[in-house]
Amino acid sequence: MGFNQLKMRRRYHRIREILTVFFNEGFEVFLKEAELHRFITWGDRLRNRLQKREDAINAPEKLRIAFEKLGPTFIKFGQILSLRPDFLTSEYIREMEKLQDKVPPFPWEKAKEIIERELKGKVNEIFAEFNTTPIASASISQVYTAKTKKGEKVAVKVQRPETEQMREDMEIMLWLAKWMQKKSERVSKYRLVSIVEDFKRWTELELNFRYEAANAKVLAANFKGDKDVFIPAVYGALTTSKVLTLGFVEGRPLHEITSLDDHNKARKILGLTYRSMMQMVYRDGFFHADPHAGNIFFTNSGKIAYVDFGIVGRFDEKLRSNSLKIFSGLLEDDLDKVINS
Repeated sequence: MGFNQLKMRRRYHRIREILTVFFNEGFEVFLKEAELHRFITWGDRLRNRLQKREDAINAPEKLRIAFEKLGPTFIKFGQILSLRPDFLTSEYIREMEKLQDKVPPFPWEKAKEIIERELKGKVNEIFAEFNTTPIASASISQVYTAKTKKGEKVAVKVQRPETEQMREDMEIMLWLAKWMQKKSERVSKYRLVSIVEDFKRWTELELNFRYEAANAKVLAANFKGDKDVFIPAVYGALTTSKVLTLGFVEGRPLHEITSLDDHNKARKILGLTYRSMMQMVYRDGFFHADPHAGNIFFTNSGKIAYVDFGIVGRFDEKLRSNSLKIFSGLLEDDLDKVINS
């Protein structure tokens, strides 16, 4: 979506704030190439020159720091970039991975207000118990534990109050990406616009928790009867576009697998993770598309559990068939089969 002059004036201060952060973190060359340095005030330029110092901070670390300073939208963007080795080098990937736990929690009073408005009742009337300390704080939401009136333990995901600002930030990011790709040769080779467009499309879907609930139901149906894979149940009566209530996963995130003393159990868990991913892609054609180690859990009983279903992918029958033929051709050293597929 393009910016008209009214939108530009209304969002001018946020654009300048974003560009000033990147300027202060050492990306002035890119801004000058893209003719965006005019947004930087003389005061900020002078202050930057006076504070300029030699240090050991490299470009990937500076980019990560800039994203942290700019808040949830940019932190979320960095998290998505951490899953794109086709776009970033390993040095940048490592820095973007550090953003997984960099979103500060918002106050319980705000979360309570959202829950009560969305579910149309008082928290203590809707739930038998509710722990007001969040167990996770992410770029789009915050997660709490609670018990339903029937005594079932659940995870209650509450959307952050800054989501309107996130939507505006995404519009600004897309405008900046288009401008920079047009004006800067250095930026144009990175396909920045397509990356931001993908990010914007998926994040807008994630901002509607009913979409995530629907994805969870599809995955649960696909793994129905599987003794090794657990997809938490959706509590429809306690779910809206801004509040999502799921069955609680009793387990530990996959990145903690290195702490297991039982190496056979660790190998089994990794094997189940691989098997479940292959099943999602090649059997079901519907898969969890944000499978970082914080979204996959292993339980004490050795099961694999998935959480956070805001981003999914689809792999139609033709793509599945052709990709399997490619793998088969590689294994059989059949170049014609690979090329034809």
